[in-house]
Amino acid sequence: MLNAAQYYTAEHEIDHIQIDAIAVEGKPGTKPIITHFENVI
Repeated sequence: MLNAAQYYTAEHEIDHIQIDAIAVEGKPGTKPIITHFENVI
């Protein structure tokens, strides 16, 4: 994933990126627990 982001930013002359991650936990029929991790890389 990091290699793809680096390639994309190089091709589009982007000099700053932030990569976040989202975790979704739960079981069918229950409300999911969503956790947002900012700037993981």
